[in-house]
Amino acid sequence: MLQNLNPNTIRSYTSDINQYLQSTPESQAFSQKSINAYIAKISQDENSSRYISALNKFCEFAIDQGIIKNNIAKSNNSLQETKTLIEKYKLSLFKKNKSPKTVENYSSDIYQFIDWLNQNAD
Repeated sequence: MLQNLNPNTIRSYTSDINQYLQSTPESQAFSQKSINAYIAKISQDENSSRYISALNKFCEFAIDQGIIKNNIAKSNNSLQETKTLIEKYKLSLFKKNKSPKTVENYSSDIYQFIDWLNQNAD
């Protein structure tokens, strides 16, 4: 599964998965709620796409090992679409002459709301 990846990518993925596992109780590592919370937490990080790719590979490994049946991280691939939509919204606010601080506050509010939704989804 990782054979075709660059050694630096493998090293980064390993580090990213270790970070995820340190932030999640072991018994919850493959729960949708834990994955949603983690993705919400990293959503504003510039490396979030890489973190999600690592999580996808980790879930694929768990499927191969018979630990889980479905790649629950795949359902979160809409993160990039959400980020793109928020960026478009921010541009529209700038076009309406909103101040940079107002745009940043709106953006932060949206991400906080997404985080709240992910933590309270059940």
